[in-house]
Amino acid sequence: GLRSGGTYAGDMDDFVVQAFRILAFDGGGQCISNVFYNGNYNEIIIHPINTGTYDFLFLANESDDAGIKTQLDNISTYSDLNNIAFPASSFTSDTLIPMMQEIKNVEVLKDGVSKTNGTLNQGPIKLALDRLGARLDVTLKAEEDLDAAFTGITLSNIPDKVPLTSNYTGTITRNQTRSFTVTGNSEYFSDTTITESGIVWGKNIKRIIIPSNNFTPETDKSKALVFAVNMEGKYNPPSRELKRTSAPESYTLPINSKLNLLAKVRMPIELNIKASEWEKYNSDWKTNYRTLNVSQVEANITDYNCG
Repeated sequence: GLRSGGTYAGDMDDFVVQAFRILAFDGGGQCISNVFYNGNYNEIIIHPINTGTYDFLFLANESDDAGIKTQLDNISTYSDLNNIAFPASSFTSDTLIPMMQEIKNVEVLKDGVSKTNGTLNQGPIKLALDRLGARLDVTLKAEEDLDAAFTGITLSNIPDKVPLTSNYTGTITRNQTRSFTVTGNSEYFSDTTITESGIVWGKNIKRIIIPSNNFTPETDKSKALVFAVNMEGKYNPPSRELKRTSAPESYTLPINSKLNLLAKVRMPIELNIKASEWEKYNSDWKTNYRTLNVSQVEANITDYNCG
């Protein structure tokens, strides 16, 4: 189900859960149960476990990397999770989005009955899984027709992996780049409906799935996701680090977040420069400079969940 307030309903592809893993840890952090399931639509998964009190971890659509599957299959303590991270290749628009949820202090009683923090669960435990990736939807606008110049967008400084815990023991490198072109990825692009005065061109780029980008301090601009608008020939690609401007200021892109990005591309400015006398000069020398800038990038991030 959806959380209330500031959430985005999403598309059906955002909600698909197929592969599913249940892990249970006792009070000492020892893994008591670890089972991988392939579920069917509307199927209720019945997980056998002895009575007792556990901390549960639920993983959906985990990475199909063989090394990571081996790590997950051989978890013996909770701290083993600190060594696991899903690669960036697990977070794309054409793959199922990895998801996770923890529910702690669950008391398992007889006959499928359980309590969470002392409260009796009525029927099966319902999950609200957090997507480990993020979604980006872009709207570009301009005061001139850019169809002849606009070729697509590029995202860079993307993390190479997403850890399962905040205590990840490995190293995250922000060296991933993804480009989406009008000719090669036409399914992402569509024309906008022009309603704003002075705007004559617009493009929507919908449902780009990327790894989340968490780090501290959140104000570290060097670790931000970089967004660039690609123009053919006469334009250098205008780019910008993506930042949440609402307090507290942050360059992070948390798990389970949807980024709505609105960028207004300003009309190129033509500047005539006439050389002044130093020694000898040519009085007919003039240079035309054309620049294209993104005037403003506004980002609204909301968290949203699926059951």
